[in-house]
Amino acid sequence: MKQIERSGSAQREIATILDENPGITIANIAALRCVNERAIARQLDRLVDLDVVRAEGYPQRWYRTGLPLPAVVPRTTKSEKIEKRRQREKERASTTFRIPEPGELERIFLTWQRCGGEYAN
Repeated sequence: MKQIERSGSAQREIATILDENPGITIANIAALRCVNERAIARQLDRLVDLDVVRAEGYPQRWYRTGLPLPAVVPRTTKSEKIEKRRQREKERASTTFRIPEPGELERIFLTWQRCGGEYAN
């Protein structure tokens, strides 16, 4: 899991939540992040492997240890391109449907007829 390398990664967000709310359960973290509890458990397992968090008691309550998170690795040019593409796709998906202007559809149909293709009468 290389998510710890990015500044906005799930593991960094979980660590921030644990800093603000020590002794919180997986269910509470999942509710704060609006994510499935199993996904949170996987991220916490990885953070435990790094000795960044620890669990106590039953039900398990999670706490941050004194160790800092690993440094953020700078993005590569490939990851920057992917991020820009995702941003463009997100913007495209969020645009509202535009109602055609009066006469706009007729103009399009006329271009089809002029082409002499299968749309011609």
